[in-house]
Order: sequence, then C-alpha cells, then structure tokens
Amino acid sequence: MVAVLLLCLLPATVLGSPVPVLRGAITDETGLLEEGRAQIEAAQNDLFQRTGVQLYTLWVETTGGADIGQFTIDVGRENQLGDRDALLVVAVEDRQNWLELGEGLNADVSQIEVDSIIRDMGPQLADSDFPGAVVGAAQGLQAAVGAVAPVPGGTPVPGSTPAPRGGGIDLLPVLLVLGIIGIGAWIFLRFRRERDRRRVAFQEAAEQERLGREANGLLIRTDDALRDAEQELGFAEAQFGAAQAAAMGKALVAAREELRQAFTIGQRLDDAEPESAEQRRAMIQEIIERCQRAQGAVDEQREAVERLRDLEKNAPQVLAALPASIDEVERRLPAAQESLARLDRYAQASWKAVAGNVDAARDRVAAARKHLAAGQAGLSGNDRSAAAVEARAAQERITEASGLLEAIDKTSASLDEAAARIETELRQVQADIAQARAAMSAGTAPERGAALAQAETALAAVQRAAGAERPDVTAVMRQLTAVDGMVDELLAGIRAADEQRRRSAQLAAMAISAAEGSIAQAEDYISGYRRSQSLGRRARNRLDDARRYLGAGSSAASDRCRSGGTTCARLTRSPTRLSGWPSRTRAGRPWAGAPPRHAPMTGSAPS
Repeated sequence: MVAVLLLCLLPATVLGSPVPVLRGAITDETGLLEEGRAQIEAAQNDLFQRTGVQLYTLWVETTGGADIGQFTIDVGRENQLGDRDALLVVAVEDRQNWLELGEGLNADVSQIEVDSIIRDMGPQLADSDFPGAVVGAAQGLQAAVGAVAPVPGGTPVPGSTPAPRGGGIDLLPVLLVLGIIGIGAWIFLRFRRERDRRRVAFQEAAEQERLGREANGLLIRTDDALRDAEQELGFAEAQFGAAQAAAMGKALVAAREELRQAFTIGQRLDDAEPESAEQRRAMIQEIIERCQRAQGAVDEQREAVERLRDLEKNAPQVLAALPASIDEVERRLPAAQESLARLDRYAQASWKAVAGNVDAARDRVAAARKHLAAGQAGLSGNDRSAAAVEARAAQERITEASGLLEAIDKTSASLDEAAARIETELRQVQADIAQARAAMSAGTAPERGAALAQAETALAAVQRAAGAERPDVTAVMRQLTAVDGMVDELLAGIRAADEQRRRSAQLAAMAISAAEGSIAQAEDYISGYRRSQSLGRRARNRLDDARRYLGAGSSAASDRCRSGGTTCARLTRSPTRLSGWPSRTRAGRPWAGAPPRHAPMTGSAPS
C-alpha cells in the first residue's frame, strides 16, 4: 500500500498530443453550460472538499471522428491530470459522452457505479438540462467515493507472540508498528500538502477563468461599441460636415488601436505556447485595462456626438428628413432582389452570407417606419425627448438596411470579377503549361516531367470545377492560385526573370483579391446581423486573423514588387476587428489511464 501511494505521488512523463487544452475545471466549447456554470462549480467544489476528487468536464461539438474513449484519455494525459482526477467529456454532435477516472480512483469507484453515473445523466441530456447532467455526475462520484478515509494506523504483526514472563521486551514488533505509523503519518502529511496545493491551484484556475470570461465579454462589448460609435460618426459627418467630426474620428482611431493591442495579447494567450499563472493573470488584466480605455474613448465620442446633434433640439428637422431616406432605401429593394437572383448562377457557398439580406433590409425598413411614426407622435405630443430617441433608432435601421443592400452589390461585383479573372488565368496557365511542355520536349529540364504531369492533372480538376453549371468561383480561385504556384515553380529557371516576376505579381494579386472578397463578406455579415444574431468571440477572432494574414501578405507582395521593379496591382489592407481568447488551467500530474468507461449520450442535441 505504501509503495502504491508513493508511486501515485510521483510525477510521470507527459505524453503530448494535439487535443483540446482544459481551461479550468469547466471547458465549454459549445456554450451550453454558460447559464449553469455557477451551479456546476458549486458541485465540483463540494466533491473536492468531501472526497479530494477533482472533476473536470470538457464539452465539444465533436471529436472529429476520433474514438471518444481514446479522445478522453488523450485529453487527460495532455493536460496532465492527476490520479485522483476525473474527466467527463461530452461530444454534442456525436451524441456521445465518456467518464474517465484516474488510476487512484479505481479502488473507490467500480465499473457498475460509473455505468450508473452515466446512465443517470441520460434523462437530463435528453431534456437539454446540460448543467444538471454535470452536477448529477459530480454528485454520483461523491456518493461512489464517499468521504476521504483517515490514513490507517499500525496493526499487529501476524505470528508475533507475547514476551516470556520476567524476560526482556521484544522490540521488533514495536519497531515495526512505530515504523508503519511513521510512514502512515508521512503519507498523510504529504497527501494533505498535495491537497492544499491542488486547492490553491483550483482556486487560481477558477479565478483566471472568471477573469477570462470578463475580458472576453468586454472585448465583444467594446468592439460592438466601436462599431456603433463609427456609425454615429458617420451620421454626424453627414449632418454637420467633416470638419466637425474630425476630432471625434481621431478619438475612435486611438480606441481602435487599444482594442487591437488587446486582441494581440489575447492571441498570445490563445497560441500553443504556455504561460505561467502569473503571466496569464497579468496579460488578462492588461486586456481588461486596454478595453476599458477604449470604452472610455468611445463614451467620450458618443457624448460629443450627442451634444453636437442635440437631437431634442433638432428632432423636427431630423424627422422631416427621414421619410425621404426611408423611401430611397425602399426603392433599392427590387433591384437588390434581382441582383440576389442573378447570384444564383454561382454556387450558393459563394454568396450564402448575403442570401437573407433583402428580407433583413425589408424588416429594417419597416422598423424604421415604425420608429418614424412613434417619433412624429412624440413630436405631436410635445415630447421631444421621445421623438429624438425614435428618430435616432430610425436612422440606425436605415443605415443597417443600406449596408445590407450594399453587401449584395459588393458580393455580386466580387464574384463577377472573380469569374472573369478565372477565364483569363486559365488561359494563362494553359499557355504556361504549353511552354513548359515545349521546353521539356526540346530537352530542357527533363527531370521535371512528373511535376508537369501533376500540374496538368490539377489544372484539369480546376477546369471541371470552373465549367460546372453553378461554379463556386471563390473555391475555384483558390484552387487556380495553387495550380498557378505549381506552374511557376515548374517554370523556374526556364522562363525569363522579368516574366517570372510579372507572373508572380499576377499570382499575388489574384490570391489577395480572393481573400479580400471572403473577408468583405464576413465583415458585412457581422455588421449586418450582430444585433439580430448571437455573433460571439470566435467569428470576430477568425475575421481578425484573416485580416492580419491578408495585411502581411499584401505588404510582402508590395515589397517584392518594388524590389523587382514590377508594377503591381493595388493591395488593400483593412482595419482589424478584435475579440477574446480562452484561459488555461494549471499543470498537474500525468493522467493514469483506467479501463474504458462510457455510455452513449441520449436525447436530442441542439443544432
């Protein structure tokens, strides 16, 4: 028993694997546990206090085809869970869950008890009571393990006999008993120190998780506030002129930079390189402070706009101008519907981001008319404050509707441009391949025959995709860019240097154009639907990643063109949109694999 306990306390080698990082005791990549987080944390704390068992739970959309049992074991090993830790994994889309116990719990919890815990979760999962399912698992583990038993004291040594009367005392049994008691006391103290250390680490991880949620929400709110402020700035500039709005614009630029820096720190927390607990806390705190400064600048700008506009004073003029603005947007709806219908000649994947924009714009026009009527009623009732609020709301709906319709036009123009560019590039690639084939026939670079065959096969696949009845031109552009790169590499050393630079510039411009079109669709979608849909941190993170990569690629292409003396296409760079990051948990001891324990997840999962 002593040997086993000592082995359980020693660290072992951590096996790395590309699996999710646990961000505290609750790692929820689905958002299903958010409302019941406090309830789950209370159950986890109670389990730990009463049994010394720390339950982690990981909720993912899917394991990506991996066996959920092996997936759970890999997560435990990668995150260095201890032998008295338990890990509950739920894959929502796969409709599977798995409970894995550390090796130190195998003697306390039987397979039958584990099966019972999983079986009891079924009705709660079926009723979409996801936090309740985790709480039930924690309570089931607590009942199975029971309270932490005291370390046993000494026991009589088998076969020992009393000392003879009148003789000396046999010290060997006494020494054995004292030795066992001493070792037991040492193990107990070691266990208590380890438990205290784990409690502190658990509390620190929980606090960092709380700070992470606060910073994550603050990033999203600040990003939304900046968007609103930029919209307000546009109103002020249109009504009062660019000179009046210039100072406010500078304040927004400074706020945007603060938010960009905050997002950069978040990306460092989001990468694969770990930080210490102190570093993570300091980085999270810096994100919160930068967001607060950005929010303060936005608030000052908003107050300045409000003072400038003084809507209560100007409400009659604003309301009088609104009908014409609403009518103008409404007149654009039929043309936008026709543009949307023409987009059907392309695969829906190319334009699905704007598929609902006409209906959404029509709803916003109707809402603007309601706000206008309410504002006019307030003005008639001499309630200028209410009239100003309604006028402002009507302006916002008109701006949103206009933006949704403009997104359709931009998408249509982008796809038409891509389709035309595909035809031109296909002819150019065919000519390049013919040039390479002719050079090889003449005995130049015969060793590149396999590469030529590969390029011809890839080109044929692109031609089939481009010739489809409803081509996905965005995907075809990406495939064609890859083929063009293969051909450029094939012709390296065959084609003249100036011609090589010209083709490289064309290739860069094509890749940048395709990326700009995709980024513009994502930006327009977030701007148009952020009020009506739950668009959280992940979409904004990925959009910002795309903008940074595009900016780096554009700069590199521009530098290359300038150094090569080649005229390049215009390379645009757009401002970033920022958001949050996940926090991380503590490091523990290696996960000791137990026999597979799982049950299928029952009930329906939300889409």
